[in-house]
Amino acid sequence: MALPIPFHRRRGAPAAFTLIELLIVIGIIGLLLQMLLPAVQAAREAARRAACGNRLRQLGVGVLSHESATRRLPSGGWHFTWIGEPERSTGLKQPGSWVFSILDYIEEPALRSMGLGLTGTDRTLALVARVKTPLPLLLCPSRRAEGVGPYTKWQTPFTLGGPLTQPLEMGAKSDYAANAGDTFDAEFSRSYRPPWGGPTSLEEGDSDEFAWPTIQPPFTGVIYGHSQTTFPQISDGLTKTYLLGEKYIFSGQSDPTADAGDNESVYTGSDNDTCRSTFLTPDNDQNYANTTNSFGSAHPSVWQAVMCDGSTHSYSYDIDAQTHRDLGNRADGKATELPK
Repeated sequence: MALPIPFHRRRGAPAAFTLIELLIVIGIIGLLLQMLLPAVQAAREAARRAACGNRLRQLGVGVLSHESATRRLPSGGWHFTWIGEPERSTGLKQPGSWVFSILDYIEEPALRSMGLGLTGTDRTLALVARVKTPLPLLLCPSRRAEGVGPYTKWQTPFTLGGPLTQPLEMGAKSDYAANAGDTFDAEFSRSYRPPWGGPTSLEEGDSDEFAWPTIQPPFTGVIYGHSQTTFPQISDGLTKTYLLGEKYIFSGQSDPTADAGDNESVYTGSDNDTCRSTFLTPDNDQNYANTTNSFGSAHPSVWQAVMCDGSTHSYSYDIDAQTHRDLGNRADGKATELPK
């Protein structure tokens, strides 16, 4: 009688993993993934930052194309109680923002002309539609992909014929702002108590007798409320004066839509939604500083700006405070060296 053949691994068959060996392999794979994840995240952020810088550069090209055509930079608009008027030029008679004024120069002529030639309800609907039309060019990929948010401040802005008859509920947003200078304020209304209300009709804003506020000290940047800056006025040099930059957004509150510098539309007149100051140094969103007039970004270590000559630079958040102020002042007479 033949004896039973004992069970054993066949010659040449692969070895079976024990449970302990399998757990060790899984642990090693997990450790490798943890080591690789920061590198992957850093690579993704670098790509997002590069895309952000490219969008900022394109905006700068749009502003400089406007200057080339008109021999002046676009105005910052009248006041946050106004939106862009399609019937008007891009100079002192335009109550809308600088973004509205350069739409023709960033391949958005159809957006700028919305409402043109219309009256009554048709015009109102066209203006409301434009106010909530986002532009991907104005969004930093590190911060947000959605370019529309709640319009929470002045929901019935003035326009041709009186206040808008349909309240604005949503507005297109921007992660970039123009350089209003090194004063604390980036808009008219914050300089007065009670805040200055701006003109209430096109006729009033056009009148030579209308008293535009003269804040003290005056705005020292290149684009701000009722501005009309020319290159000869930028006596410190185009290479050493900010034109546009990434703006800071206060994300440290329970309702992120309540940020006073991100609560209206990119087409709204002079406001800290579209103009910022260099009085304070730029900040990262995650620092939760409630400084709604400042520049800054969602990038971990740098924020980006385009100078008046069109060159784009990345700057550290620990940029020297006086250097930052000097770069925001178009004519302080200081030979400021750009930070490395």
